[in-house]
Amino acid sequence: MAKQDDYTRYTIRVPSPLYQALKREAGHRSVNAEIIERLQETVRQDRLLPEGLGYGDMVGQYEEAVRECDKIKWHYSREFDSERLEAMKDEILEAIRDRKKSS
Repeated sequence: MAKQDDYTRYTIRVPSPLYQALKREAGHRSVNAEIIERLQETVRQDRLLPEGLGYGDMVGQYEEAVRECDKIKWHYSREFDSERLEAMKDEILEAIRDRKKSS
């Protein structure tokens, strides 16, 4: 375990419903440990995103990519096998999910 000198004490006020949710999610760990883990993960994810791109922006881009896949499928459905296009869409979405898991 880290030494006490490795930490800075910082007190915050948390809405009761949020605190209860964090307490449930923490399980056997302390709420403090749960909050620290979540903050560390958020900071880690922020470093992986291009500068100026927040989580909401990333989700928006993901949703836009899905919409574009749907447009392509609709536009070319007469020329291409629609089942293959659906499989391609699923492959793209799977690759995005895998990339998120690995980062």
